[in-house]
Amino acid sequence: MLGHRLVTLTRHTDHVPRDIYVQDIPFDANSVGDIPGDFEPLPLAYTPEQVREVIVAAAPGIEFDSSGWATYESDGIELEVSVEDSEPFESFAFVDRSSNRAAVDELIRSILDTLDLRAFDVDAEGGIFR
Repeated sequence: MLGHRLVTLTRHTDHVPRDIYVQDIPFDANSVGDIPGDFEPLPLAYTPEQVREVIVAAAPGIEFDSSGWATYESDGIELEVSVEDSEPFESFAFVDRSSNRAAVDELIRSILDTLDLRAFDVDAEGGIFR
């Protein structure tokens, strides 16, 4: 169901990483269990560059390297982002190691709302980021 390859970087941190995968998810699904077994996610309606531009606007100072990875740290937020160039562009991911869960969730929500996208969140009730 998820076409994205995510490599979690090994870093010393006091916070257990939380992976958030952004891809096509039915808007009427309130949990992973609501997604039909035969659901095939569509490519995203954006290019990787467009997604990176939205993230840069939401997280000033973040810089992506040539592989599509970036790290953002600010006020209790420690977030890695992977927006790799791929064709078709089907997904991207966040790795959250933040101490301020409310702040990082607000940042991610802002990005997803701007793009009108949804994400899987391994820590969320039902498995979908809210």
